[in-house]
Amino acid sequence: MRMSGIVLGLVMGVMAGGGAAEADGRPVVAVLAQNDGTEITDFMVPYGVIGSAGVADVAAVAPSAEPIDFMNGLEALPDSTLSDFDVTHPQGAQYVIIPAFHDPDNEVTRDWLRAQSAKGAVLVSICDGSIVLAGTGLLDGKRATGHFHSVDMRRKNFPDVQWQTNTRYVKDGAFVTSSGVSASLPTALFVVELIAGREAARAAARQQGMSDFSNAHDSDRFHLGWRNYLRAAWAYLTTWPRDDYALEVGEGVDEVGFAFAADMLPRTYRAHVDIVADAPEVKTRNGLRLLRTANEADKRAAVVTFGHEGGALNVNTGAQAFEDVAAYLTTRYGAGMAGFVTTQMEYAAE
Repeated sequence: MRMSGIVLGLVMGVMAGGGAAEADGRPVVAVLAQNDGTEITDFMVPYGVIGSAGVADVAAVAPSAEPIDFMNGLEALPDSTLSDFDVTHPQGAQYVIIPAFHDPDNEVTRDWLRAQSAKGAVLVSICDGSIVLAGTGLLDGKRATGHFHSVDMRRKNFPDVQWQTNTRYVKDGAFVTSSGVSASLPTALFVVELIAGREAARAAARQQGMSDFSNAHDSDRFHLGWRNYLRAAWAYLTTWPRDDYALEVGEGVDEVGFAFAADMLPRTYRAHVDIVADAPEVKTRNGLRLLRTANEADKRAAVVTFGHEGGALNVNTGAQAFEDVAAYLTTRYGAGMAGFVTTQMEYAAE
């Protein structure tokens, strides 16, 4: 009798170094946050992709029950504190997702990651979450990667890690690391493959509008030079008031589309984003609780809608969302600014 995809995935997970699954056989994926500063795309895209694939129980965990402050000023509530997660999952998570943090040297999250690794979890860093992971010492002697812009710093600060370039993601034993922000999508699909097998990952990729999630990547093409910094400074100093964008969020909003819009617009240094909703809390498709930051769009706000028409920017789900936002940035701010944003995301726009 052939094993089901889920059972096969569990076997693969154990072979990859994954921790114990839940009693019902479903693996647990903990998406780690710091309350005082977490990169939104690094966090929300894996949360959404893995949750929507239906191959694991996904939980947003943070040191405290206070809101998670994302680096663009938006907020969400964690599903669990680290201590509560340890009580309810004493055998640990099978996979832990590590975004980039405002404070990569935080010893609370470092210690928790070391403990999860000791219990058998596969640790998966997104973008410069690799700096967080390298700071634990667990990557010493391992192959790893990160955002193109931090490569010199990583090589200097963590010389015992074998830093790789020109790859979307690297797996070395029980550690997976990925390149810049947009790598969150193919890396999350790779995690789905580790959990449940190739066919489940292909189905999840189709769900996200992707035909390929390989690790093929040319990081050498990306550069942020003085012209980019001048562009950012000019935009910041001369755009006043900022362009206000009202992210019109309803129950079940797609995490991937929301994250790309919420992340890319502020990267112009000309825009501010707010969550506009009918209730103080709005649950995303997979249950993350976003917190409303404005009751309604003010007179200056451009409305951003998700999955339906009616706004200045209409954002679809999955990979198409990135293209939607990039196209809008080109029209609104010009090709140069759009290129500046996509470069920050380490995305090769064609």
